[in-house]
Amino acid sequence: MSHWICVVVARWKITVIDKFQETILNIMYGYRCNFSCEGCCTGSNYIKNNSYDPDINKTIEILPALANLVDIADTGMITLLGGDIFMYWPDQIIPLTLAIRKHFPNASINLFTNGQLLNKYTDEIIDLMTTIDNCKLTISQHLIGDLETALGQAWTRNVSQFLNDSRIWKIHNDHYHIKGYLDCNIHFYNGIDWFTWYKQEADGRIKPHVSQDPVRSMQYGCASGPLCSTIFETNLYKCSSLATLDGLLSLKGQKDDPDWQDYLNYPHVDLNNFDLENFEYHKKNHGKPVAYCDMCSASPRNIIKWMDRKQNMVLPATK
Repeated sequence: MSHWICVVVARWKITVIDKFQETILNIMYGYRCNFSCEGCCTGSNYIKNNSYDPDINKTIEILPALANLVDIADTGMITLLGGDIFMYWPDQIIPLTLAIRKHFPNASINLFTNGQLLNKYTDEIIDLMTTIDNCKLTISQHLIGDLETALGQAWTRNVSQFLNDSRIWKIHNDHYHIKGYLDCNIHFYNGIDWFTWYKQEADGRIKPHVSQDPVRSMQYGCASGPLCSTIFETNLYKCSSLATLDGLLSLKGQKDDPDWQDYLNYPHVDLNNFDLENFEYHKKNHGKPVAYCDMCSASPRNIIKWMDRKQNMVLPATK
């Protein structure tokens, strides 16, 4: 079903547009993470403080405008993206999640975590998930191929302690849910491929691949997935790598690097200063390769297999 809305795009001019349906929408809350994974698609392996985080209050304030422009499909999902949720739990994650539920009452909300701190937040997680319902907790198995290290063993103990809570019911090894709340699901996630989307230079700088082949870059370098649009503060981007690029380059002192300028100029949708042309660009190119995609690798040789990853790739000593 189409939903038509009116948007004032200039003084005295009213334009009628059709709401756009998203299947997967990420909302970025911050860069900080207790892991430091090589090639992280949000730059959390570099940014370890709050200096470059979005203002979550501004994000919450634009959610009504977002809801007027975007529908989340019946089978769709809004994922809270970082960073790790437990670095932001009380002040950002809880109010953001409650606000999302208010403005997107039917969307599934996905709390995504590497799981290392789960056992310290058991009561808080269950309280939030059962309060908003239709909520999923995704535990990413970042170290699935290296669980015998000290870090991997600690992860296994912490996750097991969380899952052994009497309020959590096991369906099978990769699927649990909270008793009495069938829509409050807990899943494990490990992918096949881990994409390293930028080039690492010997001097510490990062560079775009400039593959000149957006189709292959989306196939072999798209860390977010082709349908994962991302909100960063009040702006809507095609993917998380574009959404978080400004902060990452600011940290690296590379915002003036000529090699990155085209990508920094991606025509995002500013929800505070709505631009119809940029919104139409977003709708037209959702899930499709565009020129900006070629900042990512177009070669399968640059893909790291999940099972091949080791502790030193998750917590690099030099980062």
